[in-house]
Amino acid sequence: MSFLCYRDPDGNWPRYPQDVKDHSPDWVKGQDLPEGWAEIVQTAPVPDPVDMTFVEDEVGPNGENVRFATEFKGYRLEVAWNDSENRWEATPVLNETAVEYPEPVPREWFINGEWTTDPVGASG
Repeated sequence: MSFLCYRDPDGNWPRYPQDVKDHSPDWVKGQDLPEGWAEIVQTAPVPDPVDMTFVEDEVGPNGENVRFATEFKGYRLEVAWNDSENRWEATPVLNETAVEYPEPVPREWFINGEWTTDPVGASG
């Protein structure tokens, strides 16, 4: 588990060091948080989307084949208090419905004869 972000006194998150400093100008990262603020730890990495809807394969700007996603069903982080650990935790939770992208987003590239979600890693 690792530190993710902060939660402000009104329950809003994610909040970051500058947000804390804006609220309490004398606060310095590493000091105790001001009253009402809390750290949030992430309990697990967010898994890749479980289902995607693609438009037709297209040719990318460098001549590569690219699959553009129009919607996906994946995970979001949900924050809850853990009594036994005495802390706020962000846990990946599967979305019940698909999320639609406002416009198609490149999500897979055809490189070296295989589809990949990591165009940089696949090129070596």
